[in-house]
Amino acid sequence: MDLPNTSGVYRIEMDDGTIYVGKATDIHNRFHGAIRKGGVLHDAGYRSRDVRALDWMEMPDATDAKLYEMENQWIEYEGGIGNLANRINSPGAR
Repeated sequence: MDLPNTSGVYRIEMDDGTIYVGKATDIHNRFHGAIRKGGVLHDAGYRSRDVRALDWMEMPDATDAKLYEMENQWIEYEGGIGNLANRINSPGAR
């Protein structure tokens, strides 16, 4: 997948409807890290072929605080952290 090497927030939806929302300083590396062995989605049994949709918002000049804020907005839009496949409640999900 052709993803940007910039900071921002992202949403991954799998074929079975599972959703993962996160933030990253490098969206490209973060996505591929989630799918690789040891990554949160790989460990949950998913592979890149299972991705139904991948959305992101580039925020190249955003501070960590702004990334957390936007991640939290996306998490809340999805109904809260409890509805997502995120392994750890992000500090942005408070």
